[in-house]
Amino acid sequence: MAMIDYHNLYDPKPVPIYRCQGKCYSDTIYTFDIEVSSLFKIDGTWQCFDKGISDYKDIPKCAVPYIWMFGIEADGKCNVYYGREFKDLKKVLRKISDKNRHKIIWVHNLSYETQFLLDLISGYTIEKLCARQTRKPIRYCIKELNIEFRCSFLLTNLSLEKAAKRYTSIEKASGELDYNVLRHSRSYLSPEELHYCEMDIRTLQAIIEHFRDDPVDGYGSLDKIPLTATGEVRRELRDRVDMPYIWAVQKQTAGSVHIQQLLMRAFMGGITHASYLHAGRILHDYLSIDITSDYPSALCAFRYPAGGWCEITPEKANRMNRESWAVLYHVRLHNVECKYINTYILASKCVNYYEILHQPEGAKITMDNGRILSCYNLPIEMVLTEVDFDIIREMYDIGEIEYVECWHTYKDFLPKELILYILDLYKFKTTLKGVTSDDGMAEALYAKSKGRINSVYGCCVTSQF
Repeated sequence: MAMIDYHNLYDPKPVPIYRCQGKCYSDTIYTFDIEVSSLFKIDGTWQCFDKGISDYKDIPKCAVPYIWMFGIEADGKCNVYYGREFKDLKKVLRKISDKNRHKIIWVHNLSYETQFLLDLISGYTIEKLCARQTRKPIRYCIKELNIEFRCSFLLTNLSLEKAAKRYTSIEKASGELDYNVLRHSRSYLSPEELHYCEMDIRTLQAIIEHFRDDPVDGYGSLDKIPLTATGEVRRELRDRVDMPYIWAVQKQTAGSVHIQQLLMRAFMGGITHASYLHAGRILHDYLSIDITSDYPSALCAFRYPAGGWCEITPEKANRMNRESWAVLYHVRLHNVECKYINTYILASKCVNYYEILHQPEGAKITMDNGRILSCYNLPIEMVLTEVDFDIIREMYDIGEIEYVECWHTYKDFLPKELILYILDLYKFKTTLKGVTSDDGMAEALYAKSKGRINSVYGCCVTSQF
């Protein structure tokens, strides 16, 4: 095995293609990686990492790519190409571009590599961008090239080395590239260092090949591989709960676009918020409590909306038994003031958030790091579950509650198959808890198992099951 100069790139054309959502996809695996030198400006000079410096927070940093590698599956094997000048990668992207075949390029930690790709792709149209947050893309497509970049790290939730051990028989090279050596595009690279670069691509290609072709875990084609690990959990859930049941639940719980929009507006994450009385202070010997596996426990133990939503009057909604009935309140709260130190109303979840943010003339609004302490002369418009509605009425003095609309449905336990699946995941997680290994694999699998349990919760609160 050896890397090939990118000038000799061979991209096989007669590859299997198939139609998905009206588009032809290439089932060839393309992979990409770079190696960079990290530089730190210390005493006016750019230099490599200095172990004698404990805090790099305020030190200017930069990184210089000195080699890039590109893998193309051909004739059942992985051809690895390389270039030293980063600008030459643009030639490769143009060469593999095919308007008749949509191609996916896999990158382990796409968010990092994208920072170096920005200049290369700035002249193109970026579409179908999916990201966790700013500068954290999961995937994006270059329209003119019909090419998609996709992150493999978020698919595995493991480092490249640990993902290779988990999914392949290939061992990633390690210890052959000293990251404390400053390099640039004309620096000499030894055969051992080039081998290290090559194996990163071969390892990644084998991982993606596992997800495509494995008889147990494989998805059969590249476009069916999910974007994140949550997609794996979704597939296992579908295997346990048949699709007609899923469609029936979707039709019941979100029977219209309007109800779906209300449900999405009502959703909030966990309430974690520091007290404004102690903001900016370090507190010592303070008590804190963490409830172990709270999300999976709640999914198994409590009842949730289970039927179609029907509109109801506010008077009846307020009399509903909260154990048996779920209620959606669309309300406007006039002249509110919190009675306690802890606040609950999150300004960003208000329908009129931007109006609250700019505080129109006459309004008197007091905020606590994004949460509302008091608001006068401007109604707060929100969509709330019965749980949030009752908490807000308890925590705030409210001058008037204006009801826009109310909807209700009955509650029931989640499907037995889903509960048993959660218990299976929890059992697997607990068997790994506290287990250690020399290579860190046991710890990585434990973290991944925790992530899979959290992904079950994620399946329950996304706009699409």
